[in-house]
Formats: sequence, C-alpha cells, structure tokens
Amino acid sequence: MWLVPFALGCSFEESPRDTTSPETSMPASDATTETMDEAPRRPSSAFVKIRNAAYDLDAQCYTGGMGEIVLSARTPGLSEPRVELYVQAFLAEPYVGISVTADDKTVLHEPNLTIPFEILRQGDVFRIDDVSLVTDLDLFTGDAVDAGRSTIVVECTSYVDGLPPGFESG
Repeated sequence: MWLVPFALGCSFEESPRDTTSPETSMPASDATTETMDEAPRRPSSAFVKIRNAAYDLDAQCYTGGMGEIVLSARTPGLSEPRVELYVQAFLAEPYVGISVTADDKTVLHEPNLTIPFEILRQGDVFRIDDVSLVTDLDLFTGDAVDAGRSTIVVECTSYVDGLPPGFESG
C-alpha cells in the first residue's frame, strides 16, 4: 500500500492489486469443444451521497498516463435531479466536483479548501469518504456555504486511454 500526498492536503492511496487467480481446468470432451459464455461486463458506475441524498451514476474512467486518472459520471437518462460527478486524481492537482441540477438551477459542490480529504484506490474502485463539501466557493477569499459531508465511490470496469476532450493534466 502506498500513499502519495496531494496539494491542498489531499492524498491518494492505492492498495496493491491481487493479480493471482485460481487456475481451473475443464475436462476435454471427445469430439466437441466446449465454450463458456462470459457474463456481460457491467459498465463503470458511481455512487454519490451528499448529506441524506444518494445517487447512482453511470461513469466513464480515463487514464492520462503518469498516474493521472479522471473519473466522470452522471445520472442516467433525463431524470431529475441531474447529477454530474468529476474526480481528477492527478498527483499535483486533485479535485472533486459534484453538480446537482433541479428545476433549471445548478448547484456546484466542491471540497472545503481548509479540510483535507483522501482519494483511496483499491484495484479499480476509488473512494472518497466523509469529504466536507461547500457551495458558492469564492477562490479568492475562501468563503463558501457549508453543504455537508459526502461519500463518493466509483468502480471502473474499463478505462479510456487519454483524458477527456478539453482537459489537460496538472
């Protein structure tokens, strides 16, 4: 297990991945070849909880090289509230943003700049537990409105090489 400190008091922790798998053997059949149908792979997904509200999201996971990982997710379909999640797990500039849109009003939730948080990684699951969120963040003064605590879990079942269009690494 390794821990890399991030700016703004954030950190990213990765647990070693178990790459061993038990070997299985199938008995050979006489004249036919048996094939096993693979179960369809689940799409990447995310779970976000802000205070007492919980959301299940469809996710997309990107690898930008050099340990850079971007996770983006949104609520499926056109349901309200519309929730979008963005996690930037770069070594130099980690970030979490959650936008919630309801009744044509969008509120952006971001981490409190004065309270550190960690991005934990175990295999292909990323967790941010008990992060303190704010809204109406003024980056010049640091003033913001408390939005409560949040838990974020993203499970990546596949990755897209590179970063999403319009994004650059820190």
